[in-house]
Amino acid sequence: MAEHEVAKHTKKMYSIWNSKENGFWHKFKEFLIEIFIIVFAVSISIWFHNMSEKRHDRAEGLKFLIGLKSDLEKDIVEMNSDIQSYSLQLEAFTTLTDSSFGIKDSNVLKLTSDVFYNITALIPNISRFEALKYSGKMNTIDNTELLDEIINLYEEKIPKLVKDGNSGSNFKLEQIYKIVEEKKLYGKHPLLKLLPEIKSNEKLQHIFSRCLHNCENIIGLYKEVILQNQKVIAMIDDELKK
Repeated sequence: MAEHEVAKHTKKMYSIWNSKENGFWHKFKEFLIEIFIIVFAVSISIWFHNMSEKRHDRAEGLKFLIGLKSDLEKDIVEMNSDIQSYSLQLEAFTTLTDSSFGIKDSNVLKLTSDVFYNITALIPNISRFEALKYSGKMNTIDNTELLDEIINLYEEKIPKLVKDGNSGSNFKLEQIYKIVEEKKLYGKHPLLKLLPEIKSNEKLQHIFSRCLHNCENIIGLYKEVILQNQKVIAMIDDELKK
């Protein structure tokens, strides 16, 4: 109900109550009727307003989900590429720590040493989610199960993957640079000079074993996040069909 309509009925109530033409019970009856009209009309107006708000929120929520799906698909492509990079590192550190044979081919070590300076890090598309979170409009996603899975992905799984990935890369680079500086192994492939002692040097083997473990852990986390992405995408598809 428009404000002027409420004002009109309010004035009518006032005039009824102050009228001297009718008795108390007649005025009381008409007074109650006007109150009922106002309450009913205001209730209907509020109901229509709430329905309009819900439709607006639903539209905003669907728009967000469509954009989020695109973000998740792009992240999957990047993560699969990152897994390939980590798989090469895993293969290299497996070779370096394999005790069943010694490394005799300098070409193998030359190829292997390329991974020591490789930095692979996920840069997830999180700006859309962060914008929704800080806008206070998380309730525009009325599917609470879907919202829980999205929050789990962006608040737990992705941060853990990024944190462990950065930690693993930092450990690898710090240790390799220490070895290079300590033994003055300068050049494009400095570890070639370590060829005779790679299998017998306990310190090197400890570092390579740690790097191997880090690669296995990070690849596992990447696969876990990809599965979560795919799960959320499937749930978004179901939501968009409603």
